[in-house]
Amino acid sequence: DVQQKNASDSLKALEGARKLGCRTFLFSGSQAEYGIHREAMTEDTPLNPVSEYGKAKVDFGRQAMEAVSRWRQEGYDCHGDSCTERASDHFRYIHARIFSIYGPGDHPWSLVESCLKIFPAGGYLSLGECTQMWNFLYLDDLLEALTALWLSGAEGIFNVAGERGETRPLRDYVRLMYEACGCHGCYSYGRRPQNAEGPANLIPDVKKLMEATDWRQEIPFQEGIRRLIQSKNI
Repeated sequence: DVQQKNASDSLKALEGARKLGCRTFLFSGSQAEYGIHREAMTEDTPLNPVSEYGKAKVDFGRQAMEAVSRWRQEGYDCHGDSCTERASDHFRYIHARIFSIYGPGDHPWSLVESCLKIFPAGGYLSLGECTQMWNFLYLDDLLEALTALWLSGAEGIFNVAGERGETRPLRDYVRLMYEACGCHGCYSYGRRPQNAEGPANLIPDVKKLMEATDWRQEIPFQEGIRRLIQSKNI
């Protein structure tokens, strides 16, 4: 019920933006819209969300694009077989399917925040299997990507994630954080249940984003972790 209310309220925000004269609406979608996949996810990959969160994102995106299409149609003067768009009725919708982001201000229970809190203190971290493929993107790179989309004039659906070289087994990310923290503390796998989506692989394809904009990932995972450690004075 909470997730469906979020979708309903987001549609009200979309309509409100249009009435206020906004020309672009950029929505933060999610990789959870795809559900469980073993192959690379493009914007055309079938959507089979498992969690209510993912389902609500899909519902809103579908209704938002239908609304924008309807507004566009209403904003045309048609005579015979030709139609002319009235510029005042143009409304651009961007649906950014965001994958796994880390950086300052992250949830304290996230994997990255948990590792950077427990390892330096010499503590023990209980993990799931962590065998799935994963992809992390630093917060600053996310903001640059969204800004690039906004300024590009592009519209439609775009995956927003790290480039192909950042996709690796989740255990590799844990090892990199453990080493960055001086190999203090310890951890073990297979101790925690999977999340609502199950053992999902995150293998994003960001070719469409890179073709539509001049955005390129600037901060590899090791550098992002170094910045976080420095900001925490670890």
